[in-house]
Order: sequence, then structure tokens, then C-alpha cells
Amino acid sequence: GVCDGDAGNDCAQDCAGTWGGVAITDTCARCVGGSTGERACVRIVIAAQADAHVASGSSGSNFGADTRLHADRGLEQAFVRFDLSRIICGGSIIGASLQLTTAPTGGFAWGGDGALYVYVANSDTWIEAEAGPTGLTWANKPGVGPNPVATFDSNFTWTNGSVPAHTSAAVGNAGMIDALETAFITDNTLSLRLHSPGYKVYLQSREVSAALGPNLIVDYVPSPSLELESVADATADEASPNSVDGTSQTLLLQPALYSERQVFTRFDLREVPLDYEVVGARLSMLAHTGYAFGGDGSVYTHFVSTDTWTETTLNWSNKPSNSVAALGGWWLWYNGSPNNQLGVISTTALRDQVLTELAGDKLISFMHRSPGYRTSYRSREYPFAAERPHLRLCVRFRG
Repeated sequence: GVCDGDAGNDCAQDCAGTWGGVAITDTCARCVGGSTGERACVRIVIAAQADAHVASGSSGSNFGADTRLHADRGLEQAFVRFDLSRIICGGSIIGASLQLTTAPTGGFAWGGDGALYVYVANSDTWIEAEAGPTGLTWANKPGVGPNPVATFDSNFTWTNGSVPAHTSAAVGNAGMIDALETAFITDNTLSLRLHSPGYKVYLQSREVSAALGPNLIVDYVPSPSLELESVADATADEASPNSVDGTSQTLLLQPALYSERQVFTRFDLREVPLDYEVVGARLSMLAHTGYAFGGDGSVYTHFVSTDTWTETTLNWSNKPSNSVAALGGWWLWYNGSPNNQLGVISTTALRDQVLTELAGDKLISFMHRSPGYRTSYRSREYPFAAERPHLRLCVRFRG
């Protein structure tokens, strides 16, 4: 094909069939860019946040620190949890698969159905490794959905007790994509159960390494986004109802059992251009330490209709009222040791509230609380901007 009047300047077709075009094939094998108008997909590999197996013969025992995950007929099941907060403004999920690696030894093909089935667990608040009643055990394991979202066949699971080291496979189906999309609008967390009806399957856990442990591979096309930092934040303390705590570098949440502390944050939506439409919202706060006292340890975010409060005057006595229903919540576990963890919500309720406030005074305030856990978060006064509270808005051009 000739790109211009110069016959000596012949050129090739791009993937869209355009001579001299600039469209390319992306990671998801899609033709994007150039004349297609399509955005390239992003592939992200997410290592397991937690994994553990449970055993019916030791129904009160926790095995979360083991280097192997067991799935053995009706005797043992494995659970894996993933934090999806790294997937930002995932406008369209193209594909999703679970990657597992077998343990170098162990396991046995007893007979019958030797496939390894993967189900979505109906709770994400299980604890990987802790002795006593709170760590994951057979007795307190969560239930699961009715249909598998991935199936590893017997070519992967078969063994006579001695298997090749590091045999790996990645599997997923449309159900896995559905599970991810549901997780995005609830708690940004996905828990899975692994079960084999006929074989004993031993897998590498995350305690071996992030690469050999369970991984979630997600291909998605992100939407454009705007990142907003909080313009005000403060802690209100029930025990000191007239005290003001709006300039600290830490925002402290504490349950009512130990004198409740609530956190207030506010964001300015006037940075959103008029020719952009908000199609998604993601609120994030970085925790750095805390303690799981017990009970419901989730952090719930509520809408606050009043935006006139200030950091230098807000206290427990004058704090504004909040909505009864939460816009969403997240769950982080601490035992008192410092460890940075990101709390995220990206629910449709949050997006809808942002849209309502965009049509109003273009300011939005939230109250955050936890019924059971104490957690410390970075405030907007913290010197590193990346660790401050953020509201990310997924947008698209109205034209």
C-alpha cells in the first residue's frame, strides 16, 4: 500500500487494516488505538492477601501459616483471599483467571472426579493464621456460591505422591469475571474456596513466595480518572467531647466499647471538568497500625450532608449528623504491629452520592466508623501525598 504520493514510500497495514495506521494489538489480543478508538487493556497480577486450608478431622485447628494448601475430598478445603484495590477504574473486565502452583511433593489421585473446583466464598473477613476461635478453621469456614468460577482438570491435579516441582496453571471462566465485578461494588475483596471431590491436591501457599503462591490474573480496560485529595479531615473523640483533633497526621477510629472515635473527611468536587461524566468512584484511606478487639471490625463510610464543619472546630459535641445507611465499607486486620494496608470502597452508592453532590455544592463529606476494631489512618497532614485520603473518580467525556 502507498501512504502518500511517493511510490517509494510504501507502508504496511496495521491490525485494523489501515495502511500506515498506528493501531496495535494489546496484551489482551485486541486491536486498539489508531482508527479503532479502543483503549488498550491492562494486565495485573495480584498475589494472595491471605490463604489457608481447613481440615474436618481437626475442625478447631488453624493451618494459615503452612507452606502448602490442601484440598482433599471431603476432608480438607483451601481458602484464598485477594485485595482488588490495585484495579483502579476497571471500566471493562476482559478476562480473569486464578493461577495455582502444585507443591513439589504430596497429594494423591484417589480416584473419581479429580478436578479442583474453585468457588466464591460468601465472606471476606476470615483470618488467615491465628490460634483460638478467630483464625480460619473447618468449624468457622465461610459458605460458598453454587457454581464454580474456575476448574483445574486432572491433568493439573493428578499425582501418585511424587509430582514435578512447580507445575503451574491459570484457569478462569465468565463466572470469575462476574465475581470480580460484584466485588468491585461491595468491598474490593475476593475470597475463593478450592475443593477436589476425588483427589488429594497439595498447592504452594503464599508463605512460600508471592510468585509460587496463588495469584489472580486480571485483564481490564481502565476508564480515565481524576484523583482528589481530601481538603479537610479530623477525628471526633467521645471520651473528650469538646476536644479538637484536626491537625494530627493520624486519623484514629475506635469502637464504642473503648470510647468511640469517628473520623470525618471532605473532598472538593469542583476539580471535575463540566464536560466529564463521573461513572465510578473509589475512596481510599491508608492504615498503618491498629488492633482487632473482636466483633465486627469493618470500617463503614457514611455520607454527611453538612460541609460547613472545619478541622479546627469539629469535636464530638458538634459533629454533623450522618446517613443511617453506609455507602460501603472495608475490613483490615491488625494485631498491634505496624503494617501499611489500604482501605477502599468503590460502591455504586458512593458513585451515586458523588453525582448528587456534583449537582449541588460540589463538596462531599464522609463519616467513618468501626464497631469492633481500632485503626490508625494517615491524614491529609501526613507529609507523603500518596498516603493521604483520596477520592478517585472514574470519568468519561460527555461528547
